[in-house]
Amino acid sequence: MSLTKREEQRCWICFGDASDSQGQWVKPCQCSLEAHQTCLLDWIAENQKGSITKKCSTTYHLSQHSTVRLAFMALVDAIIRASAPYVAVLGVGCSVFITCTTYGAFSVMTLFGPRDGERLIGNPAHWTWRSWLGLPLIPFLLFSTKTRWGDVVLPVTAMTLLRASGYTHRTLKLTWPMSPALTIALVPGLR
Repeated sequence: MSLTKREEQRCWICFGDASDSQGQWVKPCQCSLEAHQTCLLDWIAENQKGSITKKCSTTYHLSQHSTVRLAFMALVDAIIRASAPYVAVLGVGCSVFITCTTYGAFSVMTLFGPRDGERLIGNPAHWTWRSWLGLPLIPFLLFSTKTRWGDVVLPVTAMTLLRASGYTHRTLKLTWPMSPALTIALVPGLR
């Protein structure tokens, strides 16, 4: 009884035959080994270091037709992979900046009250670099007061706050109740 060519086919990777075919059959080299195309591609992907057939030791070289669309998608993929860490750092940095600025503005409004707080902070459209730098620093300054650096930070912060409030050594007057700026200026000395 002779077997036909279709019945003799057996995949040398999955050992499947023609009856349980998994797609297109390929014969990638000169020897008698045949394989399903998907099995062969999976095998090459797993054994990327010099994919060689078992029987004739032929090295496989994969090639594909390059299209403009594929080249464009590869370029976009490379750009996204290269820029993703920078975008992530930028996003986290902006989030921290916005959170610290909001907390700084909330701290000023809570400490000075609505009237003096609004006068100090002002309209964000008219903020100078000092506002954009000072408000986000408030949470860090408050945190530093709980460390050994607090004795250095508090007096500098108090003097900066008095100057920002418009007080000078000539306009600073002791009144009761004391203004929030004067209270903050006296806290480092009382501590």
